[in-house]
Amino acid sequence: MVVKIQRWSPIYNCGCVIEQQVDYDDLEKRDPIVSFLMMHTVCEKHIHLASTSHSDDHEVRKAYVMSLIHETKARNIKQHDEAIKRAKFRHHRNELHKLTNHIHSHNQAIHEEFDELSDQFHCWDEHIYNQIVKEDEDR
Repeated sequence: MVVKIQRWSPIYNCGCVIEQQVDYDDLEKRDPIVSFLMMHTVCEKHIHLASTSHSDDHEVRKAYVMSLIHETKARNIKQHDEAIKRAKFRHHRNELHKLTNHIHSHNQAIHEEFDELSDQFHCWDEHIYNQIVKEDEDR
């Protein structure tokens, strides 16, 4: 199974931003299973629903999110390395090698972002996500 993280925000209802977990049996599956992973941003409309302290399972949930980030970073490097190996022309390989630092910088950036996000009190507030989905469906 391949697990990816996608960022979602309702178009009409508010300015909340949600990180969703997307589970694929394989990369070709057309109907992945999408579920709540964590709240990224809580808008003014929903801020009254946000937690004001860490949940009891905060560290366990943070460790899970960071393991997903670790897997994502490893997948990014692997895909880049495989692209270099598949390149048939020296010019193409050279261009891909030039991107190596960018891949590492991107990996560091997503690690830092999710490490910081997962320290927020509201990050595990799935009840806000459920409220947003209901509002979105009622629209």
